[in-house]
Amino acid sequence: MRQKLGIRKSLTISKTQTETQSKLPPSLRTVIGALSLSMMVSCAAEDSPSERKNASSSIQENLSEDGSLNAVSSIAVTYRVYFQTQQTNQYMVAENGGGGIVNANRSEPRGWERFEILDQNAGQLMHNDEIYVRTFNGTFLQVTNGTSLSLNAGGTDPQGWELMRIVRQSGNGEVRTGDMVGIQSRFSNRFITAVNGGGGLVTAQGDRMRGWDTFRITIEAGSASNTPPPPTTPPPTPPTTPPPPALQDAAAVMRAMGTGFNLGNTFDLQQHSTNPQEIELLIERYIAAGMRHMRLPVTWMEGFGGNAIADAAGTINPQHPRFLQMVSVVDYALSRGLYVIINTHHEFWLKDNYNGSATYNTRFTNLWTNIARYFENRSPRLIFEVLNEPERAFGDWSGGTTNGWPTPFDPNAQALTRQINQVGYAAIRATGGNNATRIVLVMPNAQGNQSLIDEIYPSRASVPGAGNDPYVAFSVHTYDPWAFCGQEGNNAAWPGSASLRSAVDTVAAHARNLGIAVNYGEFGVGREINQAERNTPVVREYYRTMRTAVIGHGMSATVWDDRGWFALTNANGSQFLFDII
Repeated sequence: MRQKLGIRKSLTISKTQTETQSKLPPSLRTVIGALSLSMMVSCAAEDSPSERKNASSSIQENLSEDGSLNAVSSIAVTYRVYFQTQQTNQYMVAENGGGGIVNANRSEPRGWERFEILDQNAGQLMHNDEIYVRTFNGTFLQVTNGTSLSLNAGGTDPQGWELMRIVRQSGNGEVRTGDMVGIQSRFSNRFITAVNGGGGLVTAQGDRMRGWDTFRITIEAGSASNTPPPPTTPPPTPPTTPPPPALQDAAAVMRAMGTGFNLGNTFDLQQHSTNPQEIELLIERYIAAGMRHMRLPVTWMEGFGGNAIADAAGTINPQHPRFLQMVSVVDYALSRGLYVIINTHHEFWLKDNYNGSATYNTRFTNLWTNIARYFENRSPRLIFEVLNEPERAFGDWSGGTTNGWPTPFDPNAQALTRQINQVGYAAIRATGGNNATRIVLVMPNAQGNQSLIDEIYPSRASVPGAGNDPYVAFSVHTYDPWAFCGQEGNNAAWPGSASLRSAVDTVAAHARNLGIAVNYGEFGVGREINQAERNTPVVREYYRTMRTAVIGHGMSATVWDDRGWFALTNANGSQFLFDII
C-alpha cells in the first residue's frame, strides 16, 4: 500500500541549501593532503658508469600537446622490479596484469606485481634517469590524458604520457635494491602516489616527493638487459572517449548501466570541490569498485552565491569556469567507459513558481536547448534527466499546510509534473543529431518518489513521446521509510528487506506493464548526528537489498553519495566508508 509518508515532508527542506533541516551537511571539503607511499624495487645492472650517456634532450622541447615523443630508445636497458609501500608494506599491482587501474594493496609479489623499468639513458639505473614502466602484460604506466591526477596501466605505445623519471631520495648515484625512490611524470611533473600510503589506489597527484610518493625498490638479480625498441608508429590521437556503443534503447541501457553513484553536493550545491583533477580520483575509486555509471547533479540557474552557470533566461555561459570543470568531469567519466547522467537539479526558481505558463516554459526550453546543443556530439553514454525531484508547485509531501504547496495527489500538480517533463523532453529532441535518440529520463513528483510513478504516468500514452519513443525511461528516488533512511532517522525503524523489495517490485511491475525502463536515481541512509548507526549490519543490508532488488528487475541503481550525512566516501573521496560499497 502506498504510504503518503507525512514525515517525509522534512525532505522537502533537506535538499535546500539554506534551511536548517537540510539533508546536505556542512561542508566537509578538505584539501587532499600530502600523499606518502614507498615502493620496493630490486635492481642490478652490469654496465659501468663510463658507458652511460650523459645527456638527454629536454622533455618539454620534444613533447607535443598530445604527449607524442620518440619511442623507446635503442639503447634502453630493462630492469625487472617490484614496488612496495613504505608505510603498509604492500606491493603495487597492475590489476589483471595491466590495461587498467593500479593499486598498492598486495601482501606479496607475484606476476602482476612485477614491473619492468626501461631505462632510456642506458648503463646503470641512476638518479634522474628517464624511464618507461612496463606491466606484466606489456602495457605501460601512464598519466591519464597526460595532465590529470590519475594513473593507469593502459599505455600501449610509449610516448610522452608514459615517460617517467626515477628520483633517488638520497640524491645522485646509482639506484640499488632497497633505495627509496620517486617516480615522476615527465609530462605533468607529478609523482606517482599510493593514496593513504597504501592499501588502495595509486595515482599521479604528488606535487613533490614526500612519504606517500616515495617507493622502496627491489630489482631481480641479473635482470638488466638491452631492450630492442618497438616498431615506430605514428603518434597516437589523444584519447577522448571510447568508441560509442551500438545504439541501444532505454531498456538495454538501463541494464548495461548496472550499479552507479551520485556525485552529490558538488555541481548541484557548493559543498565540495569542483576541481576535475580531485573528482577524477573519486571516479577511479568507484570504477575500481565495479561501478558502471555516474549521476552528476547540476544546478544551472541559481545557487553558488549567485554565481550561476546560466542566466535568468536559461542561456548558458559556455566559458563559465564551473561549467568548464563540469564538462571536463563528464568527458573524463565518458572516456573511462562510464554512462553519465546530467540533469537540472535544484532549480527552485522553477519548482517554487511553475504554473504551466509560457514564462516558465520558455526559460526551461531555452535551458535544455543550450545543454543539449552543447553536448550533442557526446557519446550515447551521456544521458539527460529532465528535472530532478519535482516538488513544491509540482506536489509536495508537506503540501496542504500553510506553505501553500499542493499535495502529491493534487490533480493539477500532477498535470504540471507531466507538463514540465514534456517541455524538457521536447527541447532535447528538437536539437536533433545524437539527441534525437539520446536516453532521456523523466521523474514523478513528490521529490521523485517511487510510489508516485503510477500516479504521474498511469499509461504508456501519458509518457513523453506518447509512449512511442524507445529512448525514454523513468527515474525514481526512494528514501523510504524516512524514519529509517532520513538524516534524523534511526535503526530501530528498519522495515525489513521484504518491505524494501516489495516497493521495488511494485515499481518494476508498473514499468513492465507500460514497457518503460527505470533508473533508481537516488537511495540511501543518512544520519545527521549518529554516523555510527550507519556502520552497522542493518544499514549494509539496506544497501545490499536495494541494489539487488533493483538490478534483479533489469533496472539501474544509482546510490546517493553526498560525502556528508549520506556519505559512502570520505570528504576528499580517498576511501570508502563503513564497508557499504
